[in-house]
Amino acid sequence: MTTEPGKIRCGPVGVVLLALSLAGCGPSAPEDDGPTARAAVLGGVPLADLRIGAVERSWVPGLEDEVYLHAGFDIEAWRVRLVVTEFTSPTVKILYPDLTLDREIGGRGEGPGEFASPHGATAMPDGRLAIIDSGNARITVLDSLARTVATAPWVGSAVASIGALPDTRFAFGVTLKDAGDLVFSTPDSAWATGPVPDDWDISPDAVIRVDLESGPALLRLRSDGDVELLDADGVPIREIAFPEPWKAAAREHRVALRGSVGIGPGAADEILVKSELVRFPGERFGIWMSGGLEPLILVDPATGTWSRPELPDDPFSRDLLEGVTAATVLDGRLYVLGPDRIDVFPLETR
Repeated sequence: MTTEPGKIRCGPVGVVLLALSLAGCGPSAPEDDGPTARAAVLGGVPLADLRIGAVERSWVPGLEDEVYLHAGFDIEAWRVRLVVTEFTSPTVKILYPDLTLDREIGGRGEGPGEFASPHGATAMPDGRLAIIDSGNARITVLDSLARTVATAPWVGSAVASIGALPDTRFAFGVTLKDAGDLVFSTPDSAWATGPVPDDWDISPDAVIRVDLESGPALLRLRSDGDVELLDADGVPIREIAFPEPWKAAAREHRVALRGSVGIGPGAADEILVKSELVRFPGERFGIWMSGGLEPLILVDPATGTWSRPELPDDPFSRDLLEGVTAATVLDGRLYVLGPDRIDVFPLETR
């Protein structure tokens, strides 16, 4: 399957919708009416009462399928769609919640709408989408029609994630000789909250935007295994400490992460150890340690509390949750991405 650089390839439904939108007589973009009734109910459930149900749907595409997934690296809920990036593919896939293809965007290159190594995505507060393209050392901002409208410098690593703030600022972590720091990027410049030496190391830090009643903030999974809540300028607000055994495992996980993450073709088997912050209903967040370390811990940054959710009873579902590359939540369901598959789990109450 090939896609011309900068072009959009659509599935059967996507072709019709795109043609209608370009003609000005149909929906111009996926609708986004906010949380569904299911997500709203789950958002009000106490943290300790959330559980993950048994896998209810799986998608394991093969060479005969319209979309072939070889080295899935990130999955993100965007409006009412799912965005999937592959580290070894220059295109970005946009899927419907039932995992059928809406459209495929991009193509290899350095021009607008083109990617070299699109390894991550994040939904922005204003409804736009940001794609981390480490191969071109930039963040590409797309509008609701998946058209490129801005870029910003990317000086992070292939494994860090970003928090998108309302004023088109992006925050991401770097590791400075075992001491974490925070870097901000805008379309015009990039700067750090502390001095960044020339020899800064690859980053295992995960950063995500938090929408609190007091305004936007940042949640960061630090190198020492704790979680930190910061304001929109990177100033610490609160630390959320975990038990020492979990922190020790998290530190070991980061050592493995630094030594095993591969870049480029042939590295798909190595992109299995990854730290992730996943947005759950009610502005709670899941901390995901892939590679079989600790499947999931839920955090409420507003209260500083955390909990381990109840996992499915059947061994097959549990095994799928341990082989995670990335995850996201859409309409009360957890979409789990592996290197060559996507599995869907319902979020339930105990």
